Parts: sequence; C-alpha cells; structure tokens
Amino acid sequence: ICHSPSSPRGKIIFLVSLIFSILLYNYYTSSLVSSLLSTRPPTLKTIKELYESDLKVGMENQPYITTFILLQKNDFYTNLLNRTKIYESGKPNFFTPEEGIAKVKKGGFAYHVLGTTAYPIISRTFEQEEICNLDKLNLIRPSVMGHVLANMSQYSEMFEISSTKIRQSGILQRAQGIWLDKPPPCLSDFVVVSVGKNDLFVVYMILLAGWVLAVAIFLAEVIWYKVSTYLDNI
Repeated sequence: ICHSPSSPRGKIIFLVSLIFSILLYNYYTSSLVSSLLSTRPPTLKTIKELYESDLKVGMENQPYITTFILLQKNDFYTNLLNRTKIYESGKPNFFTPEEGIAKVKKGGFAYHVLGTTAYPIISRTFEQEEICNLDKLNLIRPSVMGHVLANMSQYSEMFEISSTKIRQSGILQRAQGIWLDKPPPCLSDFVVVSVGKNDLFVVYMILLAGWVLAVAIFLAEVIWYKVSTYLDNI
C-alpha cells in the first residue's frame, strides 16, 4: 500500500499540506513562547490578594507592628488577615528575622520585617535566582513625617527652607544610602518561565487526535485494500 499520491495534483496538495503543518507548528510554538515571555509572573500587590492567597504569614516581634495590626479595625482585609493568618489559634506567628527569612526562602510564606533587618540576611543566604523571585508588599503604608513645632512658630519657615535644601542638594539621599541598607540587586537579565501541562494541553490533544486519525485511516485503507482484492478475485 503506497500513501504517496501518483498524480501531479495530488503530489502538490500533499507537499502544500506538509508545508502548512510545519508553519502551523512554528506559529503555535512561537505564540506560546511569546505569551509566556510577555506575561509577568503573578505578584501580590494588595492586602486582599495576600489574604486570598495560600501563603502563610509571620511577623517580627516588634511592639509597634503588633500595635498597628491590632488597631486596624477599619481596614476589612487587614482585620481578616490579622484574625486568620497572623493570629492562628489565638497565638501570633512571631519569628525571629533569621527564622522568618528562612521560611520565605523555602516558599509559601510571607514575613513582615523591616527592610534594614531583612536585606543583610537575604544578601547572605539567598541565591541570585531567589533574590530575583522576591516581591515586597507594604503592610504598613509609608508615611511622610513632619517636624513637631508649636502652632505659628517663628521657626516654621526656617525648617521648611532647610528641609527643601536638604532634599534638593542630595544630602538626604546621601544619608539614606549610608544609614539604610539597600535591597540586594537582581543581577539576572532573564527570568526562567516553566511551561506546565496546562500550557501544553492543546498540543497534546492535537497530537493525540492526529494519532487516532492516522490509525483510523490506516485501518480503513487496509480494510478497503483487502475488500477490493477479495472482490477482484471473485
């Protein structure tokens, strides 16, 4: 049994079908790779997303953190996070910075700690790929602090001018660079994205359908050939 067409038209159609199959395969693989590269890995941006995630939550045992969490009665999701994940079974999930950062490294854990405390530990214990996979979420919103002065104080203008000059001249940034630890930099220019079974499900189904169709055509041709041979011999 020969599957190759004998007429010129059939050969041209067969060749065009093969070329079309190759182009279709290249298009699908390129579109899959481009979609994975263009899509950023999912990150948590709000307290609501942290509450709805599967991450466990721990905290550094600092009085101001505990007081802030307990006083957040008006924030719905912070209150839920406090009652369900931070305080499990009535006990707070307090960990030392070394323990909390180690749990973050293992995965599935979010740890609230000051950046100046966490950054040196991360620099010492994390690999470069692990540093690039880290994400930060502010449980306590950063606030700008002002000078404490008496109402209608004669020094108000002097403090305003001095603060503006400190910011504009770069003295503030210089002091922060000296006294505050910076987050460890991510030196990798690329992110490895794994392709799971869900991404290849359509490919597997098309391949399986092709196998089933090929076997069905083969059996039909064998049956047709035997029947034709039998009828010719009668």
